[in-house]
This record gives sequence, C-alpha cells and structure tokens, in this order.
Amino acid sequence: MDNRKHMRTEKKTAVKNSFGRLLATGIFVLIQVAWLAYLLLYFYRDYAWISLLSTFIAIILVLKIYGTSTNSAMKMPWIIVILAFPILGILIYLLFGRSIVTRAVKKRFNSIEESYKKSLSQDENILKEVKDKDIYIYNQFHYLSNHEGYPVYKNTDIEFYSIGEEGLEAQLKELEKAEKFIFMEYHAIEEASSFDRIKDVLIRKAAAGVEVRLFYDDVGSIFFLNKDFIKEMRANGIDCRVFNPIKLAFNMFMNNRDHRKITVIDGKVGFTGGIILLTSTLT
Repeated sequence: MDNRKHMRTEKKTAVKNSFGRLLATGIFVLIQVAWLAYLLLYFYRDYAWISLLSTFIAIILVLKIYGTSTNSAMKMPWIIVILAFPILGILIYLLFGRSIVTRAVKKRFNSIEESYKKSLSQDENILKEVKDKDIYIYNQFHYLSNHEGYPVYKNTDIEFYSIGEEGLEAQLKELEKAEKFIFMEYHAIEEASSFDRIKDVLIRKAAAGVEVRLFYDDVGSIFFLNKDFIKEMRANGIDCRVFNPIKLAFNMFMNNRDHRKITVIDGKVGFTGGIILLTSTLT
C-alpha cells in the first residue's frame, strides 16, 4: 500500500529534456513556411504564366483524384480546394493528401512483413478444435489466419489491469523472469520513479546476457528525455533507439509518430497499454 501511495504522489523530476530542440525546430519550420507562402504569393501575382501552369496542373490532378477508387466523400473536398485555390490547393494536397511513404520504404516494409509472416505458422489442429466447437468462431479465426496472416493459438491467457500500479508491478515481475530478450516500444518515457524501477531491471538483465531493446517516440518523450538517455542505455548494454527524430526542416513525415505501448518478454508474455495495462501470456 505504501508503494502504491508513493507512486500516485510521484512528482516530475528535474531531468534535462529536449524542449529547446523542439522550440528551435518550431521556429525554423515557421520561418520556412512563411518564406514559402511569400514566394507563392509573389510569383502568382506577378507572373501570369505561373497562374496558367498551376491551373493546368490543378485540372490534371483533379482528374487523377476523380479516377481513384477512394470514397467520394474523401475525393470531393480535395477537388473543391484544388479548383478554388490552384497553387495552394496543389501544395496542400501534395503535403497531406497523398502517401508520403516512398517506394523504397514501402519495399522495405513489405520485405520485413514477408520475413516475419513466415514464422507465424498456423497449427491446423487448433482450427479443427475450434470448428468442432463453434463454426461461427471458426470462420472468424480462419479469416484472420488465412487472409490477414495472424495465426490462432491455444493455452493463452489475458489479464486486464484497471489500475496502473498493479500493471506496473506485474510487468516488473515478468521482466525479472526474462531469459532471452526484452523488447519495449513506447510513445513516451519519463525518467521518474516508475521507469527507474523498470530501468534497474533492464540494466541487470542486459548485464546477465538478455537481449534488451528499447524504442521510443521522439516527440512523445521530448519533454522528458534528452540524448543523454540513449547514451546511458547503450552504455549499459541496452539497444536504445528513437523513432523519427524531429529535425530543423519542414517535413510532413515528422507528423508520423509512434503511439505504441508494448513490452514483449521472451515471446511468451506481452504487455500493451500505458497507465492501463493488458497482459497476454502464451504457454
């Protein structure tokens, strides 16, 4: 009870964060956007051929959008904006309306997906057991396995923790049991008393030969951590990386953030969630 009371009254520490880097990035991005807007207004006002060219590109783009197989409710707003404000509409569409993932990145994602799907094999005997008990549930499991690539397992258990303190204690208990690996991926990590307890376990396990990997989002943790955190983790044998670090340049991919909250231990126990945790056990 004393430990839970201490955790509830936990105060933010004076750990150095990266707020200065975030502020500098915001200022530089605003300057770049303002400069781009000025150039657009200048050329659009003083050069008639730019206006004609933008109108031509807008018509081609509208036809392309109209020919896509997406829902009309998604297409019509873009068509209206592009036709009403050609230059501005084209730029907004290029930034927000299309996929910003390059072909090279898509190819890499697909190759990774194909490689791990090979290890997700379905035990047909399990599906047969489900089919004999409930044909409707079997149809759902069969679809998930055959069409989505997610096999169905047996002898599993799920436990819900409505109180964060209980979930943390359960997570610490399972981390202590790790023998092969610990993989953690989180949107935000704060160096306070709760994470300090987790960090102590991770450092000890890494020293004992357990493979420990820690992955966190740059924006999610920017008010709590700085680059010294990565150096400390790596110095203790923990492979620590940051997802999509913010840069001093206008880049829409910066808006792609990692909101996952996952811990996987030895491929047998997994935790998902932040304050409210859900654990899944595979035996």
